[in-house]
Amino acid sequence: MNYKELLKHPKWQKKRLEIMERDNWKCIGCHAEDKTLHVHHEIYFKGKKPWEYDEKHLKTYCLDCHKDYHDVMDLYKSQSFGDKKNFYLKLFKDSDKKPIFYKSFMVVENENTSIILHVPSSFWKTYNAPVDQIIQKMKQHPEALDELRDILIYG
Repeated sequence: MNYKELLKHPKWQKKRLEIMERDNWKCIGCHAEDKTLHVHHEIYFKGKKPWEYDEKHLKTYCLDCHKDYHDVMDLYKSQSFGDKKNFYLKLFKDSDKKPIFYKSFMVVENENTSIILHVPSSFWKTYNAPVDQIIQKMKQHPEALDELRDILIYG
């Protein structure tokens, strides 16, 4: 069964209705309630069927926002690591919060927490620790960086 056929499977139809209900039958992007809705997979796992994903990886978008999301992500994925890094530096250009880059990660302080972003994938997570403490731990445990990347990407 190809992916298009899997999307017609009753298990996927049930799962997508559950996700739309969870998201109150509206687009999480523009909040439209009167447009055709899609359920978006934030990430794909080889060999996993559409209905086998955890709810946290599924979001309701209208047709337009879903297309825009994929267009932006396709553009982001096509950029080099340096271009992605420059993108984030420009975002924080006028901010008093400056991002720190270590390997493929960016860490920036946000009030009482820090945000760790995996630059290649753009997945991120907040932690209750200061930036310098996070960077120090990353340097002390470089073998854990692959695990951190997987946590950010796969949850």
